[in-house]
Amino acid sequence: MEFPSARFSGSSAHTEVSEPQKTQLRCSLPISPPYSISDISPCATPEPSPVSFPVASGSTTSIRWLSHQASLVLSDDSIKGFTDRSQHLFKTFDLSASRINPISNCTLEGVVRLSVWWFLLGNMKLEQLIREGSSFPFAQEDNYNLLQQALVEIAKSLWVIIIAGPVRELSSSDGETNLPHLLSARLNVLSRIRQAVWALNRHGFLPPQESDSCPLSSNDSSIWVDYPSVGLDMNVLLSSSNGTTSRGARDTADLSDAFMLSDTEDTFHYSSMAMDVFLFNEGSNSQQIRYACILSIIRGISEKTISIVVSSQDGLLEFSTKPDGSTKPTWEDVTWLFFINTLEVKLPTGFRLQLRFSPWDFRNLKRMYDHCCLTLESFQPVLGEEALCFETIIKSTYYHTSRQSRSQHFPRGSTAQCTLRIFEKSIVRSEGTGVRTIHKGYRIALMTPPIVKKLSIIVQEWTPERSIQFEFLRGENGNPALSLKIDETDPRVALVLVFSESEQRNQLLAHLTGSLIKDDETVLAQAPLSSFSWTTDMRPTTTSKNSDPFQWHTVRVISKQPCDPDKLHIGNSQPSSTDSLRIILDSAEGRITDRVNVRIGELRIRRNVIASGHELRIWRQPQEDLTVSLSDLPVPSEIPQQMTGTLKRIQELPSVRTYRFPNLTDLHMFQAAVTGFTVLFDGTPSSFTISRRRMMVPINKEWSSSHTRIQILRRGNQVQLVVFFEGFSNGECMNFAMKGIDVFEKSVKGGVTYLRLVDGKFALPAGGKRDFRDERGFVCLDLLEYPGEHNDITIGFASTNEYERFAEALPAPVRAK
Repeated sequence: MEFPSARFSGSSAHTEVSEPQKTQLRCSLPISPPYSISDISPCATPEPSPVSFPVASGSTTSIRWLSHQASLVLSDDSIKGFTDRSQHLFKTFDLSASRINPISNCTLEGVVRLSVWWFLLGNMKLEQLIREGSSFPFAQEDNYNLLQQALVEIAKSLWVIIIAGPVRELSSSDGETNLPHLLSARLNVLSRIRQAVWALNRHGFLPPQESDSCPLSSNDSSIWVDYPSVGLDMNVLLSSSNGTTSRGARDTADLSDAFMLSDTEDTFHYSSMAMDVFLFNEGSNSQQIRYACILSIIRGISEKTISIVVSSQDGLLEFSTKPDGSTKPTWEDVTWLFFINTLEVKLPTGFRLQLRFSPWDFRNLKRMYDHCCLTLESFQPVLGEEALCFETIIKSTYYHTSRQSRSQHFPRGSTAQCTLRIFEKSIVRSEGTGVRTIHKGYRIALMTPPIVKKLSIIVQEWTPERSIQFEFLRGENGNPALSLKIDETDPRVALVLVFSESEQRNQLLAHLTGSLIKDDETVLAQAPLSSFSWTTDMRPTTTSKNSDPFQWHTVRVISKQPCDPDKLHIGNSQPSSTDSLRIILDSAEGRITDRVNVRIGELRIRRNVIASGHELRIWRQPQEDLTVSLSDLPVPSEIPQQMTGTLKRIQELPSVRTYRFPNLTDLHMFQAAVTGFTVLFDGTPSSFTISRRRMMVPINKEWSSSHTRIQILRRGNQVQLVVFFEGFSNGECMNFAMKGIDVFEKSVKGGVTYLRLVDGKFALPAGGKRDFRDERGFVCLDLLEYPGEHNDITIGFASTNEYERFAEALPAPVRAK
């Protein structure tokens, strides 16, 4: 790669470099990382910005203060030394300017504009030399020529200030209102010139004091850029492309927009670039009008998108892109022509502007534009895959990391007023039973406010196979805080969010864990838990249970509200909306959000028969929409990895969840909320007998079970008899529908009350010796098997009270035999 010898319009040809000069230049090139002149520490003299200087309009004290500060900078030893080295050029500059427009004829605004123009050009070349010179030590001649151009252009900037300062400082032609701002702008450019001289001296780029041994080259002494002469209609086109008036009517605030040296109160300045603007007619490419311009990349403190401001030296060509789209042109009107390092802007009048850059500047502009677009795009939901579910302003944010990661550009320390968004990821599947939406996790995006110069974002995704690790903290002044671990491999990487109120923190955590109750949802059931466990082992070889090391104490069932509020009662249960049905389990160590988003026939249950306690087991197919959150304080360090393994197995294999309640009422309430069936009866009879007729002979064969649990369930007009067996060789469970036309007969024998279902229609028990399904032993309440049997079922009750409760739950009256 070679250094460009004529990077800007008006650059001169090469100049022979003497050996002493080459030796001095070679020794002075930096070998440190790329260095920016703007990074030099500020000087002792105050350096107010041209816009932010707090002065009252027309204040004589402010004008005198600014003039005094400018004189202090001009009397600095570094400025004096550079002036002495440049004296042989000043006469040449004066002659060149006098041929076109003497500086004495310029307004103070024109003087400041001209000085800033040459300083920016010289500073760009100097930064290029410092950035690339040490990487290409073989290009000594190009380096020397680039340095000479930079020195000459910085000398032009200083000469314009020195020559025009005493003449134009107190001129009234600029108006008293703008005078303090213009003097502040002049002071700002003087301070930047001094910083540039410091950088030149620091890197050994200044020639010796003796001008005879190493004189500055006067290869380009022009002060005014020679622009092509165009008609009035073209001037109107150029100056009005962004809806503004001609340059003469513009105020001094626009001066800082076009030629910004640093940030101001309301605008961030990122970079300035020298480039050429070519004007084309839409119908013909033959007529090209070229303007040497400077482009500034800026962003308002209330905006999130960068803008470019392009201006010529004389200000006749000046336009900018508008991020809000209120005026033309916008970024949508810009085309990136990568093969020629050019931006093409379409004007409403049918003309085209081509902005041609050096390869380095074009890449930098594209990189900044892409970063801005990617940041804003990451802060929006992915179309068809995500939905915004929560947004809030964080009081302060701390991003702790031990290494450079994807969000390495996020500010260190505390950042105030960041915006946080939570997106819920989901996919839509079309199935035989309809369309089903599957939860696929959450994505959290945290973006710095526009008042931070570098717009940065942290994006973190939590998929269902990964647990969410959090910790409650206290921030400054006791404000509630939340720490989120965002890297499983490195526990030191954390995102700490400080909130103004505890409710704000609770809302965020509720959204992130999927436990928030939305406006159209309600809590169908809430009950205390004795214990909870889950396992993917359908037939454990030992009696020990594979339980979680957590003390789950509460369970809630959340779903959409029924249309009829009266149906919220357990006695009037109805099918639950599986799209929103969720089981929330809470403990001091964490939370589980179990989404019961199942198709018809996928949800199966089982009650305990012999085992003591009130236990309900639910069989689930492989599940991919679980959300598990863990608190860091009470959880051992190895638990998150174990939970990750458990979640992965649940996604791949069927699983059984076991809920144990302190009493039967809580179990029935939970069961009704999950299944939609109200429990009318739940008990263990003394006997349960199925009578089967033999083929061709009038003999009945009886199947009897001594360990049985019976439930009578109702949903609307549908009533089911659900039976669970223990130690029954012919099956483990059965369920069938009972109707009002069924016949029930009562008999008493030996102190036991028997109830016989005469010629009942049912399917034989499932889960026999030849049934090897994982779900055997669990009944499905939504899909009943075909009732192929037409035989009697006899149930014996040792307790009269239990028989009466059973008889009351039947859909038809019981008659005596």
